Amino acid sequence: MIALLPATCRHCTEATFTRGTLHAHEATCPRAPNVRCAASKEGCAWDGRESERAAHQAACPLARLLARFEDERRVCADVLVTVAGHQRGTNYALLHASKHASLAHVVAALIAAGADVNTAAPGNGATALHLAAQNGHLHVVERLIVAGADVDKKSTAHGCGTALHLAAVEGYADVVERLIVARADVNRACTDDGATPLYAAAKEGHVDAVELLIAARAEVDVARTDTGSTALNAAACHGNVLVVERLLTAGADVNIARTDSGGSPLHAAAYAGHLPVVERLLAARADVDLARTGDDGGTPLYGAAYGGYDHVVERLLAAHADVDKACTRGGATPLYTAAFSGHLRVVELLIAARADVNKARTDGTTPLAVALGHGYEVGRCRLTVDSIKTCVESAYGVCNQRLKL
Repeated sequence: MIALLPATCRHCTEATFTRGTLHAHEATCPRAPNVRCAASKEGCAWDGRESERAAHQAACPLARLLARFEDERRVCADVLVTVAGHQRGTNYALLHASKHASLAHVVAALIAAGADVNTAAPGNGATALHLAAQNGHLHVVERLIVAGADVDKKSTAHGCGTALHLAAVEGYADVVERLIVARADVNRACTDDGATPLYAAAKEGHVDAVELLIAARAEVDVARTDTGSTALNAAACHGNVLVVERLLTAGADVNIARTDSGGSPLHAAAYAGHLPVVERLLAARADVDLARTGDDGGTPLYGAAYGGYDHVVERLLAAHADVDKACTRGGATPLYTAAFSGHLRVVELLIAARADVNKARTDGTTPLAVALGHGYEVGRCRLTVDSIKTCVESAYGVCNQRLKL
């Protein structure tokens, strides 16, 4: 084995070290001169130990800015490689540059060099405008529109939507506004599911984008082609109460039902337990007893009872919901499904509202029977059985009332 020769520190020549420890020593050597910040030419006056420079530069605003410019330089280099590597280099480089907000000047240069602003990427059909809108790069969007980008062109992936749809999904209100000014079709729907920009913004809860689209005369009751869900239904399902408020103000149909399940916006909110949305829909005179035509065929009260949302159940009962209206499929009542799921508080509310404790499903099973059956398996359901017995005795003043099993 060859022995490593000792090394001498450049700053304190009296000391010698192995090659493995020399670098660590020189970084902290007391005789070592101070070093400057990487951004010293940009005005940073810091100088200090080599071992302290990394921590300083991580906090130095000038050093961070310099690093960002270096990142941009690397991206620009990637753009140049893209140009050199493709026969239609400028077009592909434009797609690449449009994804970066800091490269608006590169986009302008490529447009000036003759890049086709409507070139679509192979595979997904996205244009530079799609990419800039999806990432919220307003200045890039502006340059592309001025250069003649097709604002209504659809991609072939991600729902096959337009740039306006992509901006609406992400909630970039400034981009949405610019595209509307450029006369983008606010009602142009995705090819695969028929979702409009308004539907997308409402689902994600982007109030500013929703207001811009409504002001541009977007149709509020346009339904998706696959489920029949409208913007109001989507907003209600996701608990976006501010969007619900804005859509109702714009005249959205509060009782419009989905084509796949027949569920209304009130169903969507009740089944998900969104009390503020339920209250707003009831104030707009939503049909509290509307039954779904698909799935379980339940009412909003049934859905809230099934989920154990006691505050929603209480509000629906206050709105005079039919406490005994059973599902069209199976015949289960709200009380039955609450007992089945072990929702004690909901059971108490329904019995207090004079629910028929003996109303059975179409197969003859009563709420008490299903609670007893589950009581042997789920401990909390045992409380439901006791609750039914106690509440019945209290509500009707009859001790030891016989219940049909």
